[in-house]
Amino acid sequence: MPAGPRPIPPTRSCRLVYSGHYGGAPWVNVMWLFLTGSGEITSADLNELADQCYQHYRDYLLLNQSTLSELQNTQVVLYSDGDAFEGNKNSADTGSEIGGEPLPANVALCISWKIHPVYRGGHPRTYVSGIQSDHLASVNSWEATKLTSWQARASQFHDNLEAIGSIGSGIETVEHGVVSFVRAGAWREPPVFYRILDSTVDSRVDTQRRRLGPDFP
Repeated sequence: MPAGPRPIPPTRSCRLVYSGHYGGAPWVNVMWLFLTGSGEITSADLNELADQCYQHYRDYLLLNQSTLSELQNTQVVLYSDGDAFEGNKNSADTGSEIGGEPLPANVALCISWKIHPVYRGGHPRTYVSGIQSDHLASVNSWEATKLTSWQARASQFHDNLEAIGSIGSGIETVEHGVVSFVRAGAWREPPVFYRILDSTVDSRVDTQRRRLGPDFP
């Protein structure tokens, strides 16, 4: 990463954070939204936004995860003229998949989100844990029927985020995207929001690329 502090995200951009546990191991999925409109966005608006975002993750992405995977909190953080305002939805919903055995917590299915600019690295991706072994076709690829299901659900999740519509008098529409903070090895001034156009799900088995805690004695 470039030296110095990261620039402040664009005004009316919104950091969307899903968090929970999978068999005791924590997981986090971070995404970005842009809230169009010009009116004031209240705390009640943000809590309503968090609730609707939570419903779409629960109905489309969590459903294909193991019953051991639990969504516990959905947080939205709105950036406005340098300030940050937060809304939350706390929940305790679990996935529905029970086929085979639960895969290790570092195993992940990767959703790649398509944006218009073409550049190396930095494109938005979501790494989903909590996958059951019957989703595997081999040691490094996902089973075709399960993959098709995941691709449909990722697309539906994206479409439903963008269909949230107006909330209160401050939010006219919701755009699902990514904030680009770096270009050519330097911080962008200001950062740029890119809207997501579509999604694909990688057929390759991926990894969460994270530590799972201290080694056992």
